[in-house]
Amino acid sequence: MEKYYNALKVRIMKPDSESAAHHLGIALQVRGLKRLAAASFRDAIRLGTAKSGAEFRHESLAHLGLILAQEDRWQEALDVLDEAYRANPDDKTNANNYAVAKQKLQQEKFFIIMAILNIVMTLALWL
Repeated sequence: MEKYYNALKVRIMKPDSESAAHHLGIALQVRGLKRLAAASFRDAIRLGTAKSGAEFRHESLAHLGLILAQEDRWQEALDVLDEAYRANPDDKTNANNYAVAKQKLQQEKFFIIMAILNIVMTLALWL
């Protein structure tokens, strides 16, 4: 709880700080406040993009991608995790998370196609 309040205080005192937005996002994510955490990570990404030497950009992207994946928003998660991977290709965790999101998205598309085929087959039997 103390880390959450400290992160919140720093974010209030330094509203243009990429680091403060990133660390508040982590504190919110740990507390289970995913929407607020996602908003804070988006702020950190925006602030990191606006300046050179974005220190926490790839980490904020990775955290945001995981939140989107937890919400089954696979295409958005894949896009964000791809950006995280491109921002830091040496991070093996980013590469793994990207691969998992890509696999889940492919599975989701497969199940949608199978459901459509099932409907078509059922309709064909009725006709």
